[in-house]
Amino acid sequence: MNILITGGNGFVASHLKNFLGSKHTVYAPGKDQLNCLEPQEVNKFFDSHDVDVVIHTALTGREQLFENSLRRLKDSLGMWYNIYNNRHRYKQLIQYGSAYEMNLSRIHRDATLADVLNSLPMTSYGSAKNFMARMCSETDNFYTLRLFGHFHYTEPEQRFFKKLSKSSNFTMQEDKQFDYFNLEDTLTVTEFVINEKPIVRDVNLVYPEKLLLSEQVEMFCNAIHINPDIKVLTSGLDLTGDASVLSSFNLQLKGLESGFKKY
Repeated sequence: MNILITGGNGFVASHLKNFLGSKHTVYAPGKDQLNCLEPQEVNKFFDSHDVDVVIHTALTGREQLFENSLRRLKDSLGMWYNIYNNRHRYKQLIQYGSAYEMNLSRIHRDATLADVLNSLPMTSYGSAKNFMARMCSETDNFYTLRLFGHFHYTEPEQRFFKKLSKSSNFTMQEDKQFDYFNLEDTLTVTEFVINEKPIVRDVNLVYPEKLLLSEQVEMFCNAIHINPDIKVLTSGLDLTGDASVLSSFNLQLKGLESGFKKY
């Protein structure tokens, strides 16, 4: 199978390339090799490569989650449309959704696609992701795998658990129920969707058990045998996804603790 991963230099994309590369032919061009903002470049790529599956990770503004930038929104949607307009050239598309597709000014517990469809985010990142999820829900063989939070021991230094692993004093801005997900399980679910093409095409990448951030912090500290001084500033709004679709796949997932131990 031939798989195109857009945004090939990204964190998730690089792990996908390594994970899928031993079983499939994987193209993972960076922006310098395939600028998804340029429709002619995208069209030319599909002219010269046979592609079965697209995993679309190219996006702008991922590090500016709360920014409202018209340019970032236009760029993200421009990349999306250039891939979407070639949908007759491949058989399946997977994109990674985000909890930021929803209205974060209220509580979300066990959120589903309906919560996304009833939301209109005010940020460029959230708006772009919301639009992509809507398009996927209306397009045959297009899948959204929605991440609320993910982690991996190779993640950048500024990420939540990597910072915690190196801290003697750690401050949590807020405590709430929130769905972190092991990146290794993200790879497993992605491969399952590629191979099995399940009927339900909108999937939250979340575990059934819902935990407070403080409970996940305690589990993490126990897993790697650290004992930092933890301070919590305030309570926040719960943000969790419904796990029923993923649970129905009956996959053997590694879970939180397995991922934590690798730090």
